[in-house]
Amino acid sequence: MSRRRHWPWLVSLFLLSWLVTAVVTLPLAAITDRIELPKEMTLEAVGGNIWAGHATLFWQGKPPIHMNAWFQPKSLFELAAEWQITARTTGGSLDARIRPSWPGERGPRVSSPRLHAHIDAASPWMEDRLPFATGGTLEIHGEHLRLTPYPREGQLDLAWSDARLDTARAIRGGDIRAEVRFRDGEIAGEIHSANNDAADLPKVAFDLSGSVDDSIRLDGHVDPGDNSALARQLRLFGEPSADGRIALSHEFFPSR
Repeated sequence: MSRRRHWPWLVSLFLLSWLVTAVVTLPLAAITDRIELPKEMTLEAVGGNIWAGHATLFWQGKPPIHMNAWFQPKSLFELAAEWQITARTTGGSLDARIRPSWPGERGPRVSSPRLHAHIDAASPWMEDRLPFATGGTLEIHGEHLRLTPYPREGQLDLAWSDARLDTARAIRGGDIRAEVRFRDGEIAGEIHSANNDAADLPKVAFDLSGSVDDSIRLDGHVDPGDNSALARQLRLFGEPSADGRIALSHEFFPSR
């Protein structure tokens, strides 16, 4: 009788142990195979399990992004699949917490991303995005982003230090800062100079507007100061105003 009373408990214990083992050893590929990535992205070389894994992300022919991921314990209590991601690629790195998108959701959520990039080395990432060669160090901090693959929600703060606006002509830009906000794919933001007190460093002020689904406009002006090389370059876009500033506008298309 005693054995008959205990066998249901033994079966339950066995099933519970099997379930825990299955969860702990669940391959990361079992999760990534069900994640809906944008069509421009592919995941390859997926290895490890859901607690600690690795993969390589490819996006539109750009240099591969090598990623390591660790499951966040507190997400178990929030019933959310969230990973701490560390990514490295040519000329840059990224640290962020990512909650993948599931069927019915539009893009993964990214919390507190921090990106560091040497723009010279990372130039393949900006191919066809800017009309001239650039250089410097870029730091980007974000808050509560949703990506598809471009941000649709959230905010980005950018710091471009020791900016070189045209490396072929050795035109320096000093330090440039930007604050960009996204709401349902619409974008608004400001770009401005920071700590550019030297006479040969330009002063920039631009507004960003538009949509990541269509086009983004950049409207503002540049005061070249005593930088004669930059002044000559800017005259290609128009004559300066009475105070020496030159108005500039540029439109680009993220989805193309």
